Amino acid sequence: MERPTGFRWSKVVPGLAIVLIVGAIFWFSRQIDPGNPVTNANWPTKYVDVPAITTARTVPADSASLAPAARVLGVSIGDWHRAYPLERLSKSRSHIVNDVLDGQAFSVAYCDRTDCARLFKKPGHSGPLDLAVGGWFNEDGTTDMLVRVGPNRYRLKSGDALDPAAPAFPYEAIEIETTTWHAWRTAHPTTDVFLEAIPVDRLN
Repeated sequence: MERPTGFRWSKVVPGLAIVLIVGAIFWFSRQIDPGNPVTNANWPTKYVDVPAITTARTVPADSASLAPAARVLGVSIGDWHRAYPLERLSKSRSHIVNDVLDGQAFSVAYCDRTDCARLFKKPGHSGPLDLAVGGWFNEDGTTDMLVRVGPNRYRLKSGDALDPAAPAFPYEAIEIETTTWHAWRTAHPTTDVFLEAIPVDRLN
């Protein structure tokens, strides 16, 4: 005697579940894959008021515990050298560090979303510069990190102000390239290393 040949959920459900799981994994991987060219489009323009930060601790090269291939930003002023590991600058509250080396004030800024690094200076300025993370810009196909000087916000790459009435960006901007910890330390054996930063107002 033949069995009924009607529709059977027991055969369909397992296959449907597999399709849904695979689809979910694919979608999620595209949201977190840093190499995905449309990733930045998922982040809308946003303003933040992260407090300005300055170096709290540095350590000698021998105590840095960095892998030779670790990427760093290197700054040299006179006979002084300092490395800023990108791993530490990639934290949302530590994209900008206002620092002083050999009596000269400067700031390093790094955006991990666009892999953009800048060095900011203002000759004759005493004390740390007033530069802070200002948010994220995403309009008309342009994406960029925002930096804040007082109440005004500027684009990291160009220095253009978001508010047309704002004053011109007050600091000199220099594009700097990343290098490896091994290459930087070989070239500058006496370098120290940025370890952590804290808000300026917690130092007072």
